[in-house]
Amino acid sequence: MPGIKQWEKVNMPEPLPPPYKKMPGRPNSRKRKKEAGKGESKRVKRARKPNKCGKCGQLGHNTKTSKNEAIAKEPVGKAPPRPQSTSQWSTKVRERVAKRKAEKQAHYKMVAQSGNENSQAPQDPIIPSQSSVCRASTIS
Repeated sequence: MPGIKQWEKVNMPEPLPPPYKKMPGRPNSRKRKKEAGKGESKRVKRARKPNKCGKCGQLGHNTKTSKNEAIAKEPVGKAPPRPQSTSQWSTKVRERVAKRKAEKQAHYKMVAQSGNENSQAPQDPIIPSQSSVCRASTIS
């Protein structure tokens, strides 16, 4: 018989699909598509900010897709410095730090001056004597 249309009509119920067998293993994660209006989420969706272009500052697109001209931005200034603390402890600490800094600078100046004096006079290279070399080789 070429097709279903030519089959004989029978007064018997249609055959049922085979029984469902639960197979071993983790089930597939394929989820059914929900019908329109069915199973709407009760959760509130997160509010998202619209894209803002870094080039022109308009909403709805980003810098990469912007076709507008770049706008000159105003330079952002630094925030004003905080006033120094006037507590007794912080003023003492500030004084100690300043004193140490002054001592270090004086020390560096002294070292630099003594280094200049030594660099003017030629120095002889120190050559170890034969006896100290021999002693070192016998010890090790």
